[in-house]
Amino acid sequence: MRSPVRAASAAATVVAALVLSACWPQPGQNPDRTAHNPSETRLTTATVAGLTEAWRVDGTSQPVFVAGDVLAAGGSDLRRVDARTAAVEWTWTSPPQEGIGPTYQGTPVVADGKVLATYSQYSAGGIFGQTGQALDPATGTPVAGWSGGVTALRWPLVATETQVCPEGTCVLPQFGITDASTGVRVQGGWQPLSEMTIGEHAVYGGSFAYENTSIPTVAALPVDGTGTDDCGPPGFEILPCPTWSTPVGGAASPVVIGPGGDVVYAGTDAGAVVALDAASGALLWSTPVGAAVTQAPALADGVLYVGTGAGTLVAVDASTGAQLWSANVGSSAVATQPAVGGGGATAVVYAATSSGTVVALAAAGCGAATCSPLWSADAGAPVVGGPAVSNGTLVVTTRVADGVGELVGYRLP
Repeated sequence: MRSPVRAASAAATVVAALVLSACWPQPGQNPDRTAHNPSETRLTTATVAGLTEAWRVDGTSQPVFVAGDVLAAGGSDLRRVDARTAAVEWTWTSPPQEGIGPTYQGTPVVADGKVLATYSQYSAGGIFGQTGQALDPATGTPVAGWSGGVTALRWPLVATETQVCPEGTCVLPQFGITDASTGVRVQGGWQPLSEMTIGEHAVYGGSFAYENTSIPTVAALPVDGTGTDDCGPPGFEILPCPTWSTPVGGAASPVVIGPGGDVVYAGTDAGAVVALDAASGALLWSTPVGAAVTQAPALADGVLYVGTGAGTLVAVDASTGAQLWSANVGSSAVATQPAVGGGGATAVVYAATSSGTVVALAAAGCGAATCSPLWSADAGAPVVGGPAVSNGTLVVTTRVADGVGELVGYRLP
């Protein structure tokens, strides 16, 4: 049997090619969750001030791109829309479930040369899970491929989640990480997947609860099938044991993996950003940023971009933890992971808030301790997804009402 770790490593070239062709193929742009598209060349510090709202389409999913176009999921429908005009190129509707009714789609991803659509699935006993369908990116036609639903991935490692909800009360969700190339399950346990990041050798999480303690940690689980399954608080000793588990002073954001996989980063709701050795979990540095950090930072060219609950964006040197500059991006919390497009002196970092403000700043800073945005816009509702940037298009997802949202696209005239 081929090792999932070797399979993941062997697929690195394929993943890189997909990233370059799709430019933003999954939330966080890539398996490391760095939210950095280095291939973006149209939107730069010299041009970003010219962004204008180009379109709005119904949708509730995180924005992702395929071949320069946008994938928008909402309700039972997944649509590919032209990134310039929002013209619908195809629509795929997930099949209704007999006796229950419509199924509801989550965020699609682009992997293995396909669009992987995920939608809800219910079964007897109140079990809520995920299933999926692989689609031809050009036509939206169902094709052979992974069909288990996707919560997170580092192709061919695919993570899915189920929940047991007897009488409407859901207990701890169960996750499973499977090697899609072999069908072998390589890790699993009772824990939410929403805060996990899959590395080549471990899966990292900021909300694990392995020991019978209330101390929040960042932890790592092996994804090579090793480890034991006898950790966890009383009654849930079936949780897989972590390779390491490090207290970080507060509940952690999703983890971002640094270049080479040697260092991982996270923010905390205690108002800090931390760096940990990926192999041992040793705390390398911790830097206060003035307010809670609940979203993953972005990472580009050796700099972390950290959004806070006070509506600030803080740039931190990823090697030393030194604060480089900060900016006020609005009167409410930075609601999603920041994003970076381009590289070097012309790169742009984007951030969005819970009140709907979207801003762009020079990723390299402004030569002062406090910087001002190069561009800003009002998305009209709280931002809950994105920003994502690809081929001159910036997209965010807003929540208009419960279960109702819009994808808003910004482009140069």
